[in-house]
Amino acid sequence: MGLIGKNGAGKSTTLKSMLNLVHPDEGTIEMFGNNFKQNEESCKQELGVVWWRLWNDDIWVRC
Repeated sequence: MGLIGKNGAGKSTTLKSMLNLVHPDEGTIEMFGNNFKQNEESCKQELGVVWWRLWNDDIWVRC
């Protein structure tokens, strides 16, 4: 899975919510049918993050 979208679409906020760095005001996050808040440890085992700019500064995706 990857997140692609325009600036301000919520990509970083979604990842920060999943990493428990920010807390959503409402709504839920589900991964593979599991509620992230209720199954945080098992969901985090399935989560990996690669910051694209750090990985490859020469390739950009335009939306």
